[in-house]
Amino acid sequence: MKTLIFVATIFISLISCNENDSISQNTNIEFTKIAEGFLGGQGSEGIPEQNIVINNETDWNNLKSKMNTNHNETDSFLETEIDFSINMVIASFSDLKNYGGIRLKIDKVVNNSKNIIVSTKFLDTSDENVTFNIIQPYYIAKIPKNDLPVVFE
Repeated sequence: MKTLIFVATIFISLISCNENDSISQNTNIEFTKIAEGFLGGQGSEGIPEQNIVINNETDWNNLKSKMNTNHNETDSFLETEIDFSINMVIASFSDLKNYGGIRLKIDKVVNNSKNIIVSTKFLDTSDENVTFNIIQPYYIAKIPKNDLPVVFE
């Protein structure tokens, strides 16, 4: 009798397990580009190589102010006013480069139910006008507000 109950318990457990329970579902998150470009102040803006998430107006204004240290970088932004009650800003800043043959881009943003994964990549732009000035590529976007941790790759 104990064997029958044991077998029945195992059988019911196996049937109730959903194949998708162990596989996290990845959902693409649409993002809106705010800005893409190069800082040209040879690092004088004080923005290190970093990936950041901005959830409030104060931090957003501080970043814009730093970016405008040498010239009005934010004049080229597609938008500067963000509603942080429904959105958050994600930004990626490269290290300093001694030539302008590359661009930084946020490639995709995915929710895997545990984290928001932000994939970045460099694009070769050597066929465009290449500068030999010291630059710092960056990409800034907004995504819908979410409480999950944001991980950059």
